[in-house]
Amino acid sequence: MMTNFMSPDDARALFAYKLSKMYEQADPQYKKMISVVRDVNEKYMKTHSDSITDTLDSPLSRQLRSENDDRVTQERHGAIRVATPSELIEVTDFFKVLGMFPVNVYDLTSLKKDPLPIVGTAFRSITKKGLIKAPFRMFTSLLQLDDERFFNKELREKAKTYVKERHIFGKNTRSLIEKHKNKGGLSKKDMNILIEESVESFRLTEQLSEELLKKFKYLHDESNIISKEKLYSIDEELYTELLKNGSDIAADIICFKGTHINHLTPRTYDIDEVYNRLNQEFQMIEKIQGPKPLINNETGENIVLQLRQTSYKAIPIPILFQTKEGKIKLGSHRNPFGEIEQRGIALTEKGVLLLINNGIRAFPTTHKEIALQQLGYYEYSLTDKGKQLDKKLLPSELDELIRQNYVQVHPITYEDFLAVSAAEIFKSNLSDNINKIEKQQKCNNHVQKFIKIFENNGIPIINSYTLYQTQQAQSTEKIYKLNIT
Repeated sequence: MMTNFMSPDDARALFAYKLSKMYEQADPQYKKMISVVRDVNEKYMKTHSDSITDTLDSPLSRQLRSENDDRVTQERHGAIRVATPSELIEVTDFFKVLGMFPVNVYDLTSLKKDPLPIVGTAFRSITKKGLIKAPFRMFTSLLQLDDERFFNKELREKAKTYVKERHIFGKNTRSLIEKHKNKGGLSKKDMNILIEESVESFRLTEQLSEELLKKFKYLHDESNIISKEKLYSIDEELYTELLKNGSDIAADIICFKGTHINHLTPRTYDIDEVYNRLNQEFQMIEKIQGPKPLINNETGENIVLQLRQTSYKAIPIPILFQTKEGKIKLGSHRNPFGEIEQRGIALTEKGVLLLINNGIRAFPTTHKEIALQQLGYYEYSLTDKGKQLDKKLLPSELDELIRQNYVQVHPITYEDFLAVSAAEIFKSNLSDNINKIEKQQKCNNHVQKFIKIFENNGIPIINSYTLYQTQQAQSTEKIYKLNIT
């Protein structure tokens, strides 16, 4: 039976595009950052054309991106934070509509230095084809209100009560998600409605317009107390108490109408160049997070391991607070910030352990040697020399065929995240007066509870190693099946 459903890849591409346009309005620095990233990427592509392989090949993706954009320049990832398990499942159901599934668990509660009360996962496409067509990801964190290092019993119960009946999406959006679940898809019309409404759900709706701010000049008294306007406001007492007890991340998650996008990240080929250019006019965090690149001895170029990230610091936005006396006053909240990422090769578990225990100096500096030592994931293809072989290739011969240049290696891009890097960027964008948590205090088993939320709803969290191994195995199988005569 023929259907007229919009494909998940096209829906994901459209959602990412609409979300980016919305975020330009929320964060005035974001548009400038995108311009710098695009300029750096275009210059890189002109001088490294042989190394550019990723392209967006869906018609809608080509329609949405700029004329000179390839996959990397078009690519984005976002981040949201939710307060309760029910909110987590609500966004999980939505991302499934877009062909995005939870991959990996990132535990920021167990970090040795300055832990944060969140555990997260990343929703993304889990196929190579899907990532090429629309590589959007959403890093999604769940607040751990049961962590006694951050929240005493009274504050925990107050926060839970505050968000008890909250939904991430409106009623119509939830109906469309349910319709997708029942019918197995949505028409182009329904999908467009869903995307428009969901993008609005991720907007920081309490952000005040310039027109309204100008109006405040005539409404507030000398102490900034508003007495006449009935506008949406934040509970000042709860907001302040959450900040004082160790985390303005909790205040950001709990005190607003729902979740909101707190950063949207473009991908670059040269994060050092982007950082240097943005650092001239933005307040950047102190350094680029993630492993430093290797210097390739053969070409002189950098080999990036996994992921490098940096950001400019969150900017304060005006919001309204409601005082204990029921009055409204003007305040501010640090929320949107701009992040940039450079993605490198996906490391094997062996490679990750080597990086953790011995650092980058322990790594060979060529892709061929990284592949031969099984430190990274690669796809394989026959070179022109290899195509002249007159025998069937065997798995046991692969290493020797690589050494003899019969087989060429192609690095598989790391599509996921690093908990430590994410935490460092989050912490760089927190208030200066955030309390430090005592390292020796024991935290609850948050990861198992987090996984259980998904298991109870029949949703597996996918291990990214499995995805990379599958991609690598599929490329080797093609080689083994060749029998050139």
